[in-house]
Amino acid sequence: MGGRFDILRKVFTSPVFVAIAILGVIGYYFLFHWLITSSNSGLFDVTVPIYLVYALVLSSGALLAVSAYVAHAELKRLRADVEVGMLSFLTPAIGGAVASCGCQFSVFASILYFLGFGVVQTTNIVLSIYSFQVPLIVAFIALNLAFMYYSLGRGVRACAVPKRRRH
Repeated sequence: MGGRFDILRKVFTSPVFVAIAILGVIGYYFLFHWLITSSNSGLFDVTVPIYLVYALVLSSGALLAVSAYVAHAELKRLRADVEVGMLSFLTPAIGGAVASCGCQFSVFASILYFLGFGVVQTTNIVLSIYSFQVPLIVAFIALNLAFMYYSLGRGVRACAVPKRRRH
């Protein structure tokens, strides 16, 4: 566990990775804001508690910084880790759609219709999503934290210096 905290300390004491986290938080917040205002006629009206929005955006920015650090460390060892970094983008993007008071119905419905769902099934799925908004946002935050823990473990392994054998 100590190794993960060491990596976390390295990430958030490095000006480069702190800048990545800050830019990620700002970018994800504006993505979240844009998703909601574009579907609410310009109003930023969320139907989940605002602290969950901030927690989701902050955890996504932190996950982005950790992912960038781990990718940087692994590139030194000729291995790249891009999939976890993508998750840091997807959770606020999907979260923004979930938290936008049902105004993203047409987007969800279009996707579901394309996948072959009928009107009744599409309506039931969308209504279910909106009835579970808070648990979904909390799940996205937990997913960010779980993948941050996983990435920190990869960072510990990537930064480990192999021991030399004595002859």
